[in-house]
Amino acid sequence: MRKSFAIGGPINGRTGRSYAHESRAFRDWASDCGINAETILTPMEWDTLQRMNDAINRHREAAGLLSDGWAELCACASLTDIPCQARFDWLRHDGTVVDLKTTADITRFESDARRFGYLHQFAFYRQVAEAAGTAVEMVAVVVEKRPPHRVGVWRFPKAALAPYVALNQTALRSLKRCRDTRTWPTGYESARAFPPAGVPPVWLN
Repeated sequence: MRKSFAIGGPINGRTGRSYAHESRAFRDWASDCGINAETILTPMEWDTLQRMNDAINRHREAAGLLSDGWAELCACASLTDIPCQARFDWLRHDGTVVDLKTTADITRFESDARRFGYLHQFAFYRQVAEAAGTAVEMVAVVVEKRPPHRVGVWRFPKAALAPYVALNQTALRSLKRCRDTRTWPTGYESARAFPPAGVPPVWLN
């Protein structure tokens, strides 16, 4: 899906710069102009995007991965009798799914991948793609949002995602059971014992 974006915004007389996208002044300005604020980039946002794009293009492997294929391509499949859809950031002709991630600090990406559920996402993408008849490799291109906009590439072998495929399957079976029985337990019906000091949170495991 292709979308059009405009670049601009109201200028803050005190700083000489455009108001931030999330500011009320920016939203009010867009509303007064009859423009959807979500389709407008501030000059600062556009400059950041350009610098991030340049950094990716300078990274040989990242640029190669994004050199051919399709953007925002959808795949549909039935998993555990549940219709599912995945929208890939980039799908190469060879079946490689490339997901673009931004980060504040690329050195923290591996812990962030666990913390923010990226591994569940990538496992789900693999499940849907394989069920749709495509053998895939999962790759993440990661770029920092702030200078120097370092770029890295992470590959996720099938074996690395296997535990998360199993967890996704369990979640899908639970969803199907809830729909069939029309009961939606929260998982917190019983009291829990707080873990002892030094034991990391579940999302870090």
